Amino acid sequence: MGQDGRREVRRAGKGPIKEKAHVEALLAAAAGLSREHWEVVTILLRTGIELEALSRVTWRDLSKDKLSWPRPDSGEKLSFPLDDPDLTKAVWGFIRRRRRSPDQLDRLVRQARKASGLPELEGVTSLSLRLTRCLELLEGGMSPAEAARVLAVKPAIVLRVAREAGLGGHDAEE
Repeated sequence: MGQDGRREVRRAGKGPIKEKAHVEALLAAAAGLSREHWEVVTILLRTGIELEALSRVTWRDLSKDKLSWPRPDSGEKLSFPLDDPDLTKAVWGFIRRRRRSPDQLDRLVRQARKASGLPELEGVTSLSLRLTRCLELLEGGMSPAEAARVLAVKPAIVLRVAREAGLGGHDAEE
């Protein structure tokens, strides 16, 4: 594989996972490694939380029906409903564990990616999981402006995800 091949793999990792089968394969690989791997990958995929914020989540950030966390850079408080049984199970399991650094959490994601054995997931990172959540919100009918607000992502990034997924290049102010 030449330089162009390597560059192509890296670029693929900067976007969302578009195939549902690939998402399921990643979750299955994570579950096969350990409960902790599955919890981290599930939380990242279903919430779009940043690794640094996830590394700081404790039981104080959890209520009966939502997970709230401050953004690492601005301190802005974000919340996500715990309306999915898998997400609820993953969050409760995660907060019972010893806290991990962002690097340790990223290592868990990389291990799950490698365990999947799919070449299509070769460039997937925690950012890819965040963008996958963004894509799911857009496919569910959320406007790019609302998705940017919910995930605390720059509107230009959300618009790029929408365009690349063929969902149109809506104006972020919609």
